[in-house]
Amino acid sequence: MLKVKHRQEQGGERFDLPTFCSDLSQSTDIKSACMLIEDQLQSMGYNLLSVKFCDTLDEKPAVRPFSRYPKAISELSAALRAQGGCPISKEVLTRLSPFDAKTIEMVNYSGFLDARFLQELAKMEHQHIAVIPIIFGRGLAVYTVGMKGHRFVDGTREEIVNFVCNANAVLLCTFPEIATLFEPKKLTLLEAQIVSLFGNGNSLSEISTTTGLSDITVNMILNLAAEKLGARNQAHLLTRALATGEILNMQSG
Repeated sequence: MLKVKHRQEQGGERFDLPTFCSDLSQSTDIKSACMLIEDQLQSMGYNLLSVKFCDTLDEKPAVRPFSRYPKAISELSAALRAQGGCPISKEVLTRLSPFDAKTIEMVNYSGFLDARFLQELAKMEHQHIAVIPIIFGRGLAVYTVGMKGHRFVDGTREEIVNFVCNANAVLLCTFPEIATLFEPKKLTLLEAQIVSLFGNGNSLSEISTTTGLSDITVNMILNLAAEKLGARNQAHLLTRALATGEILNMQSG
């Protein structure tokens, strides 16, 4: 993980990154994990505004487990999705590096909804809004952080970026399904179901009863799935299916 500089807050205790990461890894779901990140940022003097996981190729819908944006901005963002996203989303895919959302040039977004979005953004109490994109495989995590009276430069920029990168790394380790959420799938739903049943200790006969397929067909599907995932045999198939997220994605779907 990246190294975070710890800052002594007035009347507060020094931020303990290992303890925070340990607490974050105990989260039972992504939303509660995002709320822990929100609490920590607030103690540092900032506000977490949103967390989004999206597809860099824009072929799958984004996942938004957390948002604190005003209703007007959220509604405009939703309306702009059919047009390739709001100005922040478009800037993220163009820059792929941290930036201040309040520095987006309105002249580059002349569309009516784009202009309305930027106008609403300008009304927010935060003079600066940090936008931090993090690429993981084909996926892209985007965090936006309200800076209140702080500027997103120099040491402050380094502090927030490093903290968010550490938090995102813990999220990916705690919820590995995020890491494979936008990867192209190799198994069909039926293949993934049968591999999952097999991985849970079901025999060919039991899988056959559950799916209504013959033992021969079940065995053929397992061998085909192993070939697709590059597994050496059916025993190795489960390991490969878990590592590539095929089973996790089937279950979450």
